[in-house]
Amino acid sequence: MSNVRNTSSKTVTMVQTALLAAIIVAISFTPLGYGIKIGTLSVTFMVLPVAIGASISGAWMGLILGTVFGITSFINCITGGSVIGTIALSINPFFCFLMCVASRAITGAAAGFVSTLLNKLKVKSVKYAIIGITASLLNSILFLGSMYLFFADKMMKNSDFLKMMEENDAAGISFFAFVIAPAFINIIAEAFFNTFLNAVIMTALVKGRVIKNNTTAIN
Repeated sequence: MSNVRNTSSKTVTMVQTALLAAIIVAISFTPLGYGIKIGTLSVTFMVLPVAIGASISGAWMGLILGTVFGITSFINCITGGSVIGTIALSINPFFCFLMCVASRAITGAAAGFVSTLLNKLKVKSVKYAIIGITASLLNSILFLGSMYLFFADKMMKNSDFLKMMEENDAAGISFFAFVIAPAFINIIAEAFFNTFLNAVIMTALVKGRVIKNNTTAIN
């Protein structure tokens, strides 16, 4: 009986992971994915399914979903959906891959680890809010940090990037002032919405007995 329950639980977890991964891919084709532009970057809500997965099943689901998120981001650079991402890709594809994929994979795993640490927290809505803000802030910090580390100097010598700065009346200012500083608006907006929505959605799923104690409720 124990083996049957374990198999059933693993199957449900796989289905949940596949469903959330499909949602991430679907969102990537909508304005909620990479279509809301603020300055040179995009506000994205794609970290939300990652936070939900991390809340449900911890680090492994968070890692998988974060990786899926990162792959869609990398594809966005390839297809030209992100101007600055496309420039980064042309400068160094490997570092661009790390910036897009590795940062999101780490974000998902870390959010899942936080979920596990907070398992005994009695007020679950607070737990889910903490997971939401962890995922959102880590996503922003790791992505922008990677961008600055890998590309700040190189982009300031790239003709396409310099042309983009001129078109935005930003010629002569630093990479930080042009890209990183304006992104703080993105960080605040994303953190607020992802924290709130993760708490609301996860609380609703628990109350609706869709999930229970980080596993699917089996009646």
